[in-house]
Amino acid sequence: MKKLCAMLLSLALLCALLPAQAGAYRLGDTIADFSVSTPDGETLSLQALLQKYRAVVLNFWFKDCTWCDYEFPYLEEAWQQLSSDVAVLALSPYDDAQTIADYQTSKGLTFPMAMDTAGLSTQFGVGSYPTTIVIDRYGVYCLREEGAQPSAQAFIDLLTPYIGADYSQSVLNGASLPTAQAPSAEALRGALGDALTFYSSDSLTAWPWLVDGDRVYSSNAGAAETDALLYTRVTAQAGDALAFDVRVSCLPVFDRLTISLNGEIVKTFTGETSLQGYAIAFPQAGEYEICFAFAKESAEGAGDDRAELRHIRLLHGQEAADALAANPAYPQTLPGKELDVSLDSSAAREIAFDDPAGYIAAYLPAKHYYILTQDPAPAHVAIGADIDPDAAILYNMDGARAVSTAETGESGFIVSCGLQGESYDQLLVLESLEQQENNAAILYFADTAFVDQVCQGFGASWRYLENDAADSAQESPQEATYTLRFVDADGAPVAGVMVNICSDTFCFAPAVTGTDGVATFTGAPYAYEVHVLHAPTGYQWDDAQTITLPAAGGEVVLSLSKE
Repeated sequence: MKKLCAMLLSLALLCALLPAQAGAYRLGDTIADFSVSTPDGETLSLQALLQKYRAVVLNFWFKDCTWCDYEFPYLEEAWQQLSSDVAVLALSPYDDAQTIADYQTSKGLTFPMAMDTAGLSTQFGVGSYPTTIVIDRYGVYCLREEGAQPSAQAFIDLLTPYIGADYSQSVLNGASLPTAQAPSAEALRGALGDALTFYSSDSLTAWPWLVDGDRVYSSNAGAAETDALLYTRVTAQAGDALAFDVRVSCLPVFDRLTISLNGEIVKTFTGETSLQGYAIAFPQAGEYEICFAFAKESAEGAGDDRAELRHIRLLHGQEAADALAANPAYPQTLPGKELDVSLDSSAAREIAFDDPAGYIAAYLPAKHYYILTQDPAPAHVAIGADIDPDAAILYNMDGARAVSTAETGESGFIVSCGLQGESYDQLLVLESLEQQENNAAILYFADTAFVDQVCQGFGASWRYLENDAADSAQESPQEATYTLRFVDADGAPVAGVMVNICSDTFCFAPAVTGTDGVATFTGAPYAYEVHVLHAPTGYQWDDAQTITLPAAGGEVVLSLSKE
């Protein structure tokens, strides 16, 4: 959920989103000893650091990571305050020793920095930078923070729980410890059937599934950022299917049941469903480990806040074919894992930005931009054949929901996009919570006036994508010139008046009148307000008056009174 919110804010504190590694370590694991060497030849090992310090911080970074660069001064300041209790080791998986040494010197950083020669970024599954890992005095992986910290105090607040003298057992941040006892394999098999053997995870932070008659259900209701895990293994032939009855009752999107084959998610259920049958095909003959994982992302709950399973079985031949044919069918109109979204041309007009500085692309990213001609407007969402519509996400001001809950049409799914009185909104389409980088987005505006303001603020211009002549007059607005002439009661020009003009969201740089009493501004047409910041000695300006300039520009004469 935190990643999605950051994406919607456009300026996330993640410097780079790189393909996440599978990772061997989970919160609660005891970390095996490792050694790395700093550019000056010092060798640092985890065990040696734990003998000296109460906690070890691993900070994963690389030289060209903007947000790594942003947070390093705060990490340095925090480390200077906590260096008697905390070891900091900044590891780059991409930079060589000389690059790291030069960077450290140029930034004035004094905590150890090194190449990630131990492959720790892979072992911890680091996919975003910066990422901060905390290992406590017992060698237990206790904390993971993705993204830059905004202050030294933020680092101090993260680390303080682990360095107290009264710290006696590992405390995990971000993962609640299970309160339920895992049932035996025999109990699970008795509930779900004798065809397969089931087992719970042995991870410290994995919650179990519990037995209730002929069903099992997830136990992590109300426990935010946790997973309830149930496993089984099968030997399958091509054409076989795993069939089961399933029901979920939880917060849509952010709380969800996923089914994985050998670690790859193949199906997701979320929201509120009735008990239904479902079947998953095995792509080829072989051995498979199957995981049923109910992920509680949010602290908020809905419904029963859990998932339940019944009658899990391996099917062959015609039984498998019949079960697979009974699965829900959705309109999937694109190849592979492609996504696309567009607004109906009868309800919106597509525009493009000329954005030389790249600000709009950075702060308002989208595949398509529109000006609404009707509100609400229908959007057409197309997804690839390899994307699960129950896992794919739609997100705008109306909230998050599964693509499968949208109305279906010939071209895919149809979603209503309205502004509800706002100036703009963005509709995101994501493959899943786990694959947010594969996204399509549209951004739609209420009117051309707001687009003009956006361009004014970012130094950009815009145009309609249609090429007909009728549009040429409405394309990116021409600049207008606003001339302010200040005079006294006798009509003589007044020099030294400091003035600027402002829209509702933007002010020009102030200007000072010359000997001719004139100050000039040039920008996008708008009915700007005049603000006199300073009147020269001997003159005064009535701040109670409001002067609004004609949107088309021109000259306005303004009078100052003598003191």
